[in-house]
Amino acid sequence: MHGKLAHWLAGRSGLRANDFLGAAAEHFEAAGDDANAAEFHARAAEHAKSRFAHQAVLSHVQRALELLNRQLPERNGELLRWRLLEARERALHLQGDRARQLSDIDALERSSPEALDDDRRRARVASLRARRLDRMGDFFGAEAAATQRWHGQRVRGRRNPPTRAADGGLGCGLSGQLDGCQSRCWRALWAKRGQKGFG
Repeated sequence: MHGKLAHWLAGRSGLRANDFLGAAAEHFEAAGDDANAAEFHARAAEHAKSRFAHQAVLSHVQRALELLNRQLPERNGELLRWRLLEARERALHLQGDRARQLSDIDALERSSPEALDDDRRRARVASLRARRLDRMGDFFGAEAAATQRWHGQRVRGRRNPPTRAADGGLGCGLSGQLDGCQSRCWRALWAKRGQKGFG
């Protein structure tokens, strides 16, 4: 019965479809379907993130991670783990919980190079680290974090260095565009040194 209800809830469509994600996850979990339960907890967490419902994000992520640690296939599990950690990192960032945020960034870094082998995700980790340090006032550390990935991309010919201070902020995202990230870190660093102007 739990399985049937879970599939019925998962198949809902329309404007309120996302409101049933958490309920579907719970019924999948009760039915012993760990794979679908973890997936729907992840979807519920991502929906809660879009509504700034931080406690719901933390709750769904925690339950999904517990399911992931049981028996999901390694690669699918790592891809789902990435989504979960990224959702929780965002919630912790907005709550100002810098210690737990750092723990999730470190976990994302351990996942992205070896398990996922994805340069865009490596760049995302660098931008998250730079953003956290920037918000803590550590402009030197933020610049170093941004520069780390930017230099790696420059060597491979994937990016050009920023040419103007207005090139962006920390919205690097999964696109791997650390130009803007580095640009903002540099602006903050130079402002702290009391200098003006960027090329």
